[in-house]
Amino acid sequence: MKAVLASLAALALASVPLPASSQAFAGSPQGLNSVGEGVDCFPRKVFDRQTGENVTVMMVRNCPGKFIRGDNASTGQKWNAEIGPTGEMSGVDEDGVHWRYDARGRYYVNLSTGRYCRQSDLRHICGSGAS
Repeated sequence: MKAVLASLAALALASVPLPASSQAFAGSPQGLNSVGEGVDCFPRKVFDRQTGENVTVMMVRNCPGKFIRGDNASTGQKWNAEIGPTGEMSGVDEDGVHWRYDARGRYYVNLSTGRYCRQSDLRHICGSGAS
């Protein structure tokens, strides 16, 4: 699942169609291909059987307000990433830690610890919490 989240983060930066490597969601052979894409400006939802999360993705190229949100009804944990027009991101991981992504420098910042990292799981930015 970490690889899927990393793929989603990379996608947000590139604003290109979702990669085929993002196939962990719902055990679907198509994975996240075309999820969040479309001609309308409405988010798409998928259920991730691995984590029990409902993931909402809004990545339509010509629509404002790109985001990825995860919500686990069993644990009550939530996380989100808001994606800006130039690839910058910010959000809150499932530990409640606020973070941001600098698209120009290509690094994440955990705003609670000040720690920087080049790759991260959107659930635990730069090692916050359990990972």
